[in-house]
Amino acid sequence: MCNPPFYSNPEEVAQSAEAKEFIPNAACTGSGSEMITPGGEVAFVSRMFCESLQYKSRCRWYTSMLGKLASLPDTVTLLRINQIDNYAITEFVQGQTRRWAIAWSFGTHRLPDSYGRINNPTLQSIMPARTTLYQQLSVFPSLSVLSSTLDRALLDIDGLSITWDNSSQSCLVKATANTWSRAARRRKAEMSSQPFSTSRFSPVVMQCRIYCREDVSSEKHRLHLEYQWVEGNERNIFDSFVNHVNRKVSSISTAT
Repeated sequence: MCNPPFYSNPEEVAQSAEAKEFIPNAACTGSGSEMITPGGEVAFVSRMFCESLQYKSRCRWYTSMLGKLASLPDTVTLLRINQIDNYAITEFVQGQTRRWAIAWSFGTHRLPDSYGRINNPTLQSIMPARTTLYQQLSVFPSLSVLSSTLDRALLDIDGLSITWDNSSQSCLVKATANTWSRAARRRKAEMSSQPFSTSRFSPVVMQCRIYCREDVSSEKHRLHLEYQWVEGNERNIFDSFVNHVNRKVSSISTAT
C-alpha cells in the first residue's frame, strides 16, 4: 500500500490544518518530503498509474492511500480514460481521521463489493460496477431444495466446472466459453451431432461463486441466490450468465 505525499505545497498543509473541525489528537510529524510533492497526491498517484502501464499484470494489484476525498474522482477518471474497469475504492477510519484507498488491476480476478465499494451516496458515480448480484426467491421451502434446483440448472449448461461447498451452501462455477447465450445455443442446435468439448487447459472466461442464502431477519425467511463474480474480463458474460441461471432456476421450480 503506497502512502503518498498528500499536499502540493506548504500552504495547502496549513489550509488543511485550519479546516479541521476538531483539534488533532496528535501532532503531525511528517517531514516536507513526506507530505509535499508537485501536484499533490493526485499527480503522485497519476505518475504511479503511468508506471503501472509498463508493468501491468506483473503485479496483481496496485494500491495507494489518498488523504483527500476530492482526489478520488480525478483518480478514477484517469483509470476510466485508460479503460481500467477492474478497480476498487475503500476507506479507513480511525477516531476522527478518515482516509481513502484506490486499487486497480490489469488482471482478471475481481474483488467482492465488500472490499471494492463503499456506501457513500456522494461517491456512487465513481464506484466500480458491482461484482455481487442478488436474486430474491419466494417459492422454495428450504435451502436444500434451492441448492438442488440450482445444481440441476447448472448441470444443464454445457462446459461448466461446478464445485460444491456444502458447508457454505455455495458452489464455484468456472466457464471456458459462453455456452448459454442465445447465439451459442443456436449454434449448438445446428451442430447437435457434435457434443460440446473443452480442455482443462482452456482459459477461464468467467468464474463466479453462487451462494444459496436465507434472510433470517425476515419473518418469512425468504431465500435468495447471491452471485459473486470471481474472475473474468467481460462484464456482459457475467451478467448474461446470472440472468440465464435465474431463468432456469425459476423455470425448474415452476415445472415442479
